[in-house]
Amino acid sequence: MKFSEFVDVFVAALYNETQLTGRTSFQIKDILKTYGLTFNPSWRETLFKDYTFSSRVDASRRHLGPIIDQHISLSPDGLRWVEDELGENVASYLEQHGVMHEPQHVKPLPEGLVEITGGRTFFAQGSVLPPQPREGDVIFRDEVDAIVIPASDRLVQLDHNSAPYREVSQGLADLFEELRSSNDLPCSTAERDRLLLSVSAARKLWEATELKVIQIKVGIIITIEDTIDLLSKAGKAVGKALLIDLVKSIVKHKTGIDL
Repeated sequence: MKFSEFVDVFVAALYNETQLTGRTSFQIKDILKTYGLTFNPSWRETLFKDYTFSSRVDASRRHLGPIIDQHISLSPDGLRWVEDELGENVASYLEQHGVMHEPQHVKPLPEGLVEITGGRTFFAQGSVLPPQPREGDVIFRDEVDAIVIPASDRLVQLDHNSAPYREVSQGLADLFEELRSSNDLPCSTAERDRLLLSVSAARKLWEATELKVIQIKVGIIITIEDTIDLLSKAGKAVGKALLIDLVKSIVKHKTGIDL
């Protein structure tokens, strides 16, 4: 496949996946894997320099890691290109180029839970929930009672091989060491020990493959905020607030939620 053809097919696949899943942000590798597309390594330096790609695809935050790990979304120009050029023929266009949506493995719904639409609306017997509930999921109970999954229950997938993930891991380690080695902090020994335990727990939590938004908010972000607040009183928190922004950006990229 030529580079120009790859760009058109990729954008069409990105549009299709956005429509199918309701998500707005993906990693390039998500689209490649789901649609069986092959990315030629020689295109690495060309991809975001090519106007036909960069105008149709938004990269909210560029990083220095592998190009396929880049988070992207469909731009307004990309949406217009698909609508103007392909209209309702996106699926047939993809098929013509030998590209098909390959459904990813989905955990089976627990007994007593039935999906009643093509979206995320369920009927539940009892209190069962979907395996991976997302914000906006609607679960009807006994045809009368209904609940809506809040944003705090949405799951955040953590890519341990990504540069942002490793940067947070290192930031938490540095924060722990700074706190542990500081002997002139304006707090009691008990307070410092409590914070050390909290930072240690946050580091362990960050090793998970997926976390709920509320876990990241309470178990990681608040712990970082408390530690930075204490270190700042001793003039030792310069630049560490960027760690909070990085964690929030990861959540934003993965879920669309602003913490």
